[in-house]
Amino acid sequence: MSDMVDSIENEHLSAKEKRELVIQAGMQVIPYVGSSLATLYYGRKQEIRFKRLEIFCKEFAEEISDLKDKIASPEASRLPTMIALKRPTPDDPPPLPVTLAPREGLANLNLTMLKKFSWVALTASTGMGKTQLARIILECWPCENKFWISLRSISERIDAHINEQLLCIHSILSGDWKLWDGLHGGHISVRNIDESVSALIGLDSLLVIDDLPDLLQDGSLIQRLAVLGTELRKVGGKLITTSQHKLPQEIINVLGSSISLFDVPSMDKEDIETILVNTGAPAGLQKDSIYNFHILKHLSPQSPFVTGCQSVCPRSSIVEQGTAILW
Repeated sequence: MSDMVDSIENEHLSAKEKRELVIQAGMQVIPYVGSSLATLYYGRKQEIRFKRLEIFCKEFAEEISDLKDKIASPEASRLPTMIALKRPTPDDPPPLPVTLAPREGLANLNLTMLKKFSWVALTASTGMGKTQLARIILECWPCENKFWISLRSISERIDAHINEQLLCIHSILSGDWKLWDGLHGGHISVRNIDESVSALIGLDSLLVIDDLPDLLQDGSLIQRLAVLGTELRKVGGKLITTSQHKLPQEIINVLGSSISLFDVPSMDKEDIETILVNTGAPAGLQKDSIYNFHILKHLSPQSPFVTGCQSVCPRSSIVEQGTAILW
């Protein structure tokens, strides 16, 4: 109620305003020129008032605009933190279990092949040790710039995962996330990522992409890998891929003689003997003798050791889902 009273009181005219109204009325009653004089006098005063109001509104708008630029919105203030939280982490290569055969011969063969070819595609069915072989090659690669991208258990967003890992590699080598921010800001393309990462990791670098899916089911991924392989070849970088499936002919046509297709063989007797020695089997173990030989429980029936034993010794069999082997 008091606010209403104050509002009514503020609407009352002051003595000065009443005096000006009386003067305006008096000027208008002057014959012939009264109306013109009143218009000139009070019209000028109104224009001055409007001009002052216009200047005030303009200055006020400019101050508000400056203040808006200085004060970040809650979303904007959280943006760096949000970007940091969304930044991916690099894939780690798998460990090398001591119970698996080292297969140095195959690793040395592929290391020699990488001197000639820019892309070596390791292909084998499940459990033949292609990931293990790629891991050994990565370990033995002499250049410091060597990286691992794992597609294992990734059924969706494969291309996005490759992008994230390449951006991780770029940030590790460059020390910043500008390329990542540029991708999310729409300023760079996928080809820009491949070009930038390839140029940064440089000559004799090694990139391993483990467990490629069946590329025939994804045409965009075929094009993506073809571009990545081409960019790495331009700078003298090397690429190793592992997969259960053969590379599509489209990629082979693009890379030509710079790509090598390598079928990973099953474990031989020497590999099996090495595993048996590493796991504590008697040194005089004969292949025709029968042993109840326990192995680590984490080995699955599809592991290189189990499949290798079955290929070398037909009499071997799996007991309790790979926790023991009858030899």
